[in-house]
Amino acid sequence: MRMRTSWPISGLVCAAALASVAAWQAQAAECVDPPTIGARSEAGAALELIISDMASTPSGAVVLAGRFHDGAATRRPALLVSRDGGRDWTRIPLAGQGAGFGSLATAGDSAIWGVISFRQEGLDTPMSLLRSTDSGASWCVVPLDAIEPAGTIESLRFFDELTGLMVVADAFSGNPAGALLTANGGDTWSPLWVPAPGGAEEIDRAFVYPDDDRPPPHAPLWQAQAGRYSVAGILRVRAEADDLVIEHYDYRRADGWQERSRIARFVVGAQHGPKP
Repeated sequence: MRMRTSWPISGLVCAAALASVAAWQAQAAECVDPPTIGARSEAGAALELIISDMASTPSGAVVLAGRFHDGAATRRPALLVSRDGGRDWTRIPLAGQGAGFGSLATAGDSAIWGVISFRQEGLDTPMSLLRSTDSGASWCVVPLDAIEPAGTIESLRFFDELTGLMVVADAFSGNPAGALLTANGGDTWSPLWVPAPGGAEEIDRAFVYPDDDRPPPHAPLWQAQAGRYSVAGILRVRAEADDLVIEHYDYRRADGWQERSRIARFVVGAQHGPKP
C-alpha cells in the first residue's frame, strides 16, 4: 500500500537536500560480492529471526529479508531465498553489525533488489543496493554513495529489469530529498526530481503501519500458463511461538491458507537453519 504525503520543508533542510541530490551525477558503481560471515563467527547467543519484507518472481524464487535480533539490538541482516516457490530455503550469511534491510523489489522473470544499510555508529558507510539477476542464486552489492548518512530511502520500485525509481528523504526530519532514476538495473542513478525550497512537497512513499497493527509480509504466488505468467494467489509469513510459517492462498481453490514450509524463528549461531 502506498500513499501521497505532504510535508512542510524548512528552507535550510531543503537546501541541503537539494544540493545533495542535485550533485548526484550518474557515475558507474561496481557491483561487488556482499560481505559474508563464516560459521565460526556465528557462534553465540540465541538470535530471533525477524522478517520485514517478502518478494517473489515468476520463476519461482521467493525472498525473505529482515534481521537477526539478540533481544537488545540488531545483530546482522537476514536474507533467505527459496528457488521452488517457498518450500525449501537457503540462508545467505550476510555480515554487517547492526545492518538491516529496507524494501525489496522485483522485475521480470528473475531480477531482485533490496535496500540494505551496512552503516555502523561512527562510520559513514553508504547505503547499498543488494541485487540478484538470477532469481537469488547469486548476489552483489552496489554502494549508493550519494545517500548521505542523514538520508534514507523511502521507497524503491523497478518497472522492468533495467528501469527503477528511488525516493529519498531526510532521515531525521522526514523531509523529501528527491527521486532518482536508473536505466541500467541500479548500476547508476541520476536525479529525476528535487524539492523546491519552502512550502510543502509531495513525495511518494510507502505507508507505514503501527507496530502493533503491521500485516504479515506477503508476496504474489505466480503460475505459468500458455507461455505467460499470472498471479494465482498470495504467499505470506506468519509467526508462531517457535517458527515462522510460510503459507499460501490459491485463488483457484476454496481451502483457505495452506502451510508450505517452516523456518526456525530462533537460531543459535549457524547450527539451526530453515526447517524443510
